[in-house]
Amino acid sequence: MRTRATQPLCSRGTTLFRSVFGAGFPLFSGIMFRHLGIGWASSLPGFISVAMILIPHEDVSWRSPASRGGLSEQERQNVVTYLTEINHHEMPPTNWLFFRVLANLGLSRIGAPRSPDQIKADLDWMEKTF
Repeated sequence: MRTRATQPLCSRGTTLFRSVFGAGFPLFSGIMFRHLGIGWASSLPGFISVAMILIPHEDVSWRSPASRGGLSEQERQNVVTYLTEINHHEMPPTNWLFFRVLANLGLSRIGAPRSPDQIKADLDWMEKTF
């Protein structure tokens, strides 16, 4: 089992492996297509991908505040204050309205003050436009 001290190192190792493999794959793909033919050479990366499902992925929960027992009350209040500000500003009629809907739904989920009228107005605009 990995400890918190080794998790960042494992994350860097995984990232390095993926980067080197991604950069090196084009170097031997031409040879692979010549020797295996189009059918097998096209299928091989898919088979490798399916096989990699069985490899446990790194646990990135060491970065998550939720894994440390959640946010402190001050951190929670800072997030609520930040997200609530979106209701006090005029937004251009673009996809940013959807972000405001998501922010209000997040506030709703944690029981923080939100703007149901703003959610309805933004969703109505999106329904009309898109």
